[in-house]
Amino acid sequence: MKRTSYLLIILSIVLFSCNERNDQNIISIFYYDTENIQDPIAREIFNEGIDLAKNKKYQKAQSKFEEANNIEPKNVIIVNSLGLVAQSIENFDESEIRFKEALKIDSLFINTYINYGTCLNTIEKYELAIEIMEHGRTKTNNPNNIALLCYNLAISYMNSGNCNKAKETIEIGVNKLTDNSMIREFKKFKREIIEICAE
Repeated sequence: MKRTSYLLIILSIVLFSCNERNDQNIISIFYYDTENIQDPIAREIFNEGIDLAKNKKYQKAQSKFEEANNIEPKNVIIVNSLGLVAQSIENFDESEIRFKEALKIDSLFINTYINYGTCLNTIEKYELAIEIMEHGRTKTNNPNNIALLCYNLAISYMNSGNCNKAKETIEIGVNKLTDNSMIREFKKFKREIIEICAE
């Protein structure tokens, strides 16, 4: 599959970044809406970390997120971001720990399911990725969140050898998606799955 790198912004609160491992585009989400970070100092430090992460200064971002976490511990947004920066610097053990922690804090924060699934796909733990993201699908009615879960699930199914489920899942994603800016990318990925599965 051709490797591509792209940046998409949806609903002005999330950043989707592409991970190029395993020849797939894998979607991860940094959450920008800091309304749920109560402490103003933690919120300011967290925003500094987001700015650093946008500029791919992940270790510096990690320090800022840790600092924010020390001020406001057990905030799902902060802990989820700690998982993402750990993943970005390829510290996958730490990333998994943080995503598990985030799910314990708030099992309805869908971005964690998307990000944890992405991490698991990256380290080729496809069966666990399927389990996590399928569970996430039961926690949301938001069509764009379902679509994002389906995109990453299709990668998991394809890499675990289940082409039929990969095609079915990406089709659900395409049909659920309401953000027109992403439909073309989803349809392109659907075509790639069909081509790969035909081989």
